[in-house]
Amino acid sequence: MKFKILIILVVLMSSNAFSSPIDDEMKECISTNQTTAGMTNCTYEAMEKWDVELNIVYQDLRSHLSEDARVTLLAAQRSWIKYKDLEIENIAEIYGSLEGTMYIPMRANAIMKITKKRALELKSYLTLVDK
Repeated sequence: MKFKILIILVVLMSSNAFSSPIDDEMKECISTNQTTAGMTNCTYEAMEKWDVELNIVYQDLRSHLSEDARVTLLAAQRSWIKYKDLEIENIAEIYGSLEGTMYIPMRANAIMKITKKRALELKSYLTLVDK
């Protein structure tokens, strides 16, 4: 059982080399909630925070762009949302086919990383235009 928890912790806590306050909060939450349900809940809380961050950065980025660039950003964001929805279905199917409760928080982490990655992408664009 301890080995299983160790594997889950390594996967969840190594989700990206970049560490943010959201990642730090998730790691702290997981360190005090080491059950399958606890780790999963911590990860979903982080995903909700990344979604809020993504929306804040998206709006900030929009405000720095020309009308043409806002149109392409909107189109890209709509395509990303379609991708995200399909990828979540894909992740659910793949992880759902595996036996073992350790895959439940791992599935949550894989889903969370989709939104985190997009938030960081938009943040990198914002650093280019926010001068």
